[in-house]
Amino acid sequence: MSSPNLQEVHDFLVDLAYGAGKVIVSANPQDLDQDTKLNSVDLVTECDKAVEAMVFSALSEKFPDVSFMGEETYKPGMTLGPEPTFIVDPIDGTTNFVHGFPNACISLGLAINYVPVVGVVYNPFQDLLFAGIKGQGSYMIRAGGPKRSLPLSSNPAALHKLDTALVGFECGSDRTGPNYELKVDMFRKLTASKEDGGHMVHATRALGSAALNICAVAAGQMDIYWEGGCWAWDVCAGWCILTEAGGRMVGGNPGDWDPAIECRKYLCVRGAPSGQEMLIEEFWSAMGGRKLVCRRVHAVLRELGTEVEEVTIDLNTPRPDWYLKINPKGQVPTLVHDGKIITESDTIAQYLVDRQSSHLAKLASEEGGKAQREAYLAFVSQFSNIVQMPVMSAMFTGSEMTEEKSEKIFGDIVTTLEPQLSSAKPFFGGSEKLTLVEALVGPFLSTILNLTTPDFKFPANWQSLLQQKAPVFYKWASATANHESISFTWNQDLVANAIRQKVKK
Repeated sequence: MSSPNLQEVHDFLVDLAYGAGKVIVSANPQDLDQDTKLNSVDLVTECDKAVEAMVFSALSEKFPDVSFMGEETYKPGMTLGPEPTFIVDPIDGTTNFVHGFPNACISLGLAINYVPVVGVVYNPFQDLLFAGIKGQGSYMIRAGGPKRSLPLSSNPAALHKLDTALVGFECGSDRTGPNYELKVDMFRKLTASKEDGGHMVHATRALGSAALNICAVAAGQMDIYWEGGCWAWDVCAGWCILTEAGGRMVGGNPGDWDPAIECRKYLCVRGAPSGQEMLIEEFWSAMGGRKLVCRRVHAVLRELGTEVEEVTIDLNTPRPDWYLKINPKGQVPTLVHDGKIITESDTIAQYLVDRQSSHLAKLASEEGGKAQREAYLAFVSQFSNIVQMPVMSAMFTGSEMTEEKSEKIFGDIVTTLEPQLSSAKPFFGGSEKLTLVEALVGPFLSTILNLTTPDFKFPANWQSLLQQKAPVFYKWASATANHESISFTWNQDLVANAIRQKVKK
């Protein structure tokens, strides 16, 4: 497939954005039916769906060979490929739109080989357009006025420390679990006085739209913006606009200097003659990287909606006395419940699932519960033997994952695992929600699908070969790895470093 002409795409997207903007501003949100996607603060309206349908129809007619990914038509298991793909959010800032707050926009992006190459973001309520083309810069137009190159300042100031920065920060629609707790803790750390251990940033701002926040950074109106939990359609267009304005997009978790467009955790910094990396590293240092351990436990806690008192300790220092009093062996992760000390991530995860009936698994006392649990754990055991153990062996010994070894894994997946996944919708056993199976194997699936660090001796096309050789398994694995309860803990740099440490030992 040949790539479309980027200028032609840009011009068409700009016209399309203006046309869609007329539909958006003409709608009365008070008269529209509303649904919720995640919870009562994650809204979708008739207008979202109508605008996406209009955009899809126009793009399909003009560029029939270009793939399409849209927020309202996305289905679990859909993944972005290297082929040219339009990535669309019909209304970014739906909650603002519903409340009549004039910060909502249409976000139209084109990605090729996983890289945003054209971006158009239009806020029709303020008649404010942002656009960019890879290699050609980005610009802003307000109310039909002249094009203004981004950043708006022709001589942007250097970046300094967080205490001089205007920081974009959203609480998001997900209001439970470790990800939300991290956001709350980070807000305190960023805003608190230095005497109270904070960074005392200059100020924080929240526009209620990831795309508009990114464009504000591109324009130089914000210095830095942190986002966790959004999707490719929230960031694709803004990403192109930002980087063409000299800004930088990195991962929202510490150490991720080269994030994937679907990583769902982002940190962007405005263009500046100096100080970008310094500001990024200072922001990351405030996070501490502490949310990447116990990934199976966090997935289960997130799915159950269970609140726990979580304490993180530095594994590189001796265990503190207070910890050894409740856990003499000093093992992590550890759960203390009803006076019991429970260790090991998978054991804790299963213990939590055993405490209440949920979509993850039935209780053993329920009809079919025992048989279901046996089937779940049998599959997990087979997955471990067929996939996890040979892949981990190659990673931890630094040995090469040869074509012969890969073919053996792919063959065993097809003959043993795929028949058990034929009913996945998209999760194990025909479930539309995560099960205990995905909670236990999901973190490793995210590793084998996302880890691309070159010092691990895997074929460069290992993931694409997996998709080709075992498509049923790959579809299920992708749906699992991309699920928010699994993906929110993923960080390539920290996972890779942890594996390197084991290799050294």
